[in-house]
Amino acid sequence: MSEPTETARTDRPVLTAKVVAPAEPRWLVLVMLVVLMGALAVPMLWRSPHFSRSTKVVLAILAVIQTIVALALLVWMIGWFLHQISAASTAR
Repeated sequence: MSEPTETARTDRPVLTAKVVAPAEPRWLVLVMLVVLMGALAVPMLWRSPHFSRSTKVVLAILAVIQTIVALALLVWMIGWFLHQISAASTAR
């Protein structure tokens, strides 16, 4: 009988791939926070590697406050506009 010969065993290299979304520039994230009124831009902010966690929290809170103020202002303007229309229609 022949003795088993030891052969060199080589494992296949393990290849891993990580899908990384392209990082938006810092200025674009800040512009989107102002223009998109928070709800749409906050996820972009949290994905961005350009900001620290504490900066992300502060900017997200400011974006939410800005959105609330903008919506309140919009409701007030619609009410004022409707009041002006009703006042003008009763004055005739």
